[in-house]
Amino acid sequence: GAKAAASNVRGSDEQFAATRVNDGDRNTYWCADDAQLTPEVTLDLGKKTTFNVVSLREYLPLGLRVDDWALDQWDGSAWKEFAKGTGIGNRRLWRGDDVTTDKVRLRITKAAACPAVAEFALHVEAK
Repeated sequence: GAKAAASNVRGSDEQFAATRVNDGDRNTYWCADDAQLTPEVTLDLGKKTTFNVVSLREYLPLGLRVDDWALDQWDGSAWKEFAKGTGIGNRRLWRGDDVTTDKVRLRITKAAACPAVAEFALHVEAK
């Protein structure tokens, strides 16, 4: 139910819209224009939500594109980084301490080509 928005959408085409990261379909994806190697996508959760797992997936038919990424939470006045990593590939799971926020941002910090992200999802794992 989160609303997705992106800093850039390839050709402003709905086919590559940010909403593709949370539509539940691994065959759709958000993609930025060719020159955009460090775009961002934000999930607005609509209310404070707690999670401790983030699932990221690239759209693999286009190859591995993302080299480095970071995750931020909105604290009400500014973004605060809570995770970062290398590569996404078929699936990258970040597991950590509980995060409570109403907005989460995925920043692609380094990419070989414009990112094509098929999934950006938040989950709660029982501890």
